[in-house]
Amino acid sequence: RTPVEEMAGASRRHSHVIEHEGFSAVDHFEYVHSQIDVLLRSSKGLLTLVKKRISAEKDRIKALNKLTSFILEDTKTVTLHGVLGDSWRQIQLHSQQESLHRSKALSSIEEQVVQPLSVFLLSDLEKRFQTITLEVRKAVKEYHQQHILLQKCKDRYFTTCSEWENHLLLMYKEYG
Repeated sequence: RTPVEEMAGASRRHSHVIEHEGFSAVDHFEYVHSQIDVLLRSSKGLLTLVKKRISAEKDRIKALNKLTSFILEDTKTVTLHGVLGDSWRQIQLHSQQESLHRSKALSSIEEQVVQPLSVFLLSDLEKRFQTITLEVRKAVKEYHQQHILLQKCKDRYFTTCSEWENHLLLMYKEYG
């Protein structure tokens, strides 16, 4: 093989290096963006759901406390003995225990779920996410413009290499 043919072969052998794009975070930005958006919406939905549940539980606690106070008032005016009296006392005790248990559960939910989630959502996370999104979209647009420019330069490079190879081959044929 002649030196000119080896040069032509070398440019063809190295063309895959320029064409290889590999993994690019830019290409996966929209997927990541949509997943973060889903996370934010899910967090808001979860917080709303938990707050509604807490409200319903508070209403239930009020109802249990009211029931307990009615039972207590009834047992003050009428003295119940035997099985009926025991039943009323058991209902009163059960209502008090359930109210206490629900109050503890609500405190735990507010402390372990609502407060951290509220801090997470109120930390200007959405505003920062929107700012970052705008910056990344701008960078992605610039990246794509540079990629197009690079593609044009690559095409020009290979066209120029091909022309040089042809000229060199012609010169080699003419002048040996």
